[in-house]
Amino acid sequence: MELLNYVTDIIGATPSSQQLKGIEAVTENKKVTIRSGHGTGKDAFLSWVAWWYLSSKVNAKIVYLTPTAGLKTGVAWTELLKWKPLSTFCMESNYSFRVNSLSKYDHWLKCVAVSDDYSPEYPELILSGITGDRNLILVSEPSLISAAVFRPLRSILGNPESKVVLAGNILENKGFFYATHFNDEEEEWTKLQWNSMESSLVVKEFSVNAAATYGLDSDIYRTRVEGNPPCL
Repeated sequence: MELLNYVTDIIGATPSSQQLKGIEAVTENKKVTIRSGHGTGKDAFLSWVAWWYLSSKVNAKIVYLTPTAGLKTGVAWTELLKWKPLSTFCMESNYSFRVNSLSKYDHWLKCVAVSDDYSPEYPELILSGITGDRNLILVSEPSLISAAVFRPLRSILGNPESKVVLAGNILENKGFFYATHFNDEEEEWTKLQWNSMESSLVVKEFSVNAAATYGLDSDIYRTRVEGNPPCL
């Protein structure tokens, strides 16, 4: 089943125009990077992609990466449970649910927090050892994750059906996430920008208040509303 049909028919969600572009990008491409403002539905979007991949790929292996334990449990895992499909394939009787992970035979998904789950001395171990023909790496707030964590990506994505999706505020003008948007050497990435002002999911007052409080030229407005990197 195509991702769009899965989101609308199985999950029962109504994607925004930005999320529709994300669905198209993930459907057609291997590596997708989304820099976003606040409230655009990026975490819901990552959850949709996770459930679709888990349900439609044989022996799917999914790592949902977050920078902190708070984001792992309070955002990633919470959103996954919120958007759990209503199909018989994804009922709890078929899956073994544990804290921040689920599995069924050779299918599995786990949420991983960089700050708590692995030693900071060996960040590349977080994604090392992931093998198989169908791997999906989802990353929430990649600006807060060291570039060293992403070193194993090339080998993980070494087969046609594997994918990686990054989504978050772009909080620095350096690092791996920044490079996927602005480094010419990273041209194989499909790049999207979700401006909060252009999202049907964000009330207009949010952008207006942010502009009045911080200024249109402020880094907070650039990162939290426009989905742009800071000036400094």
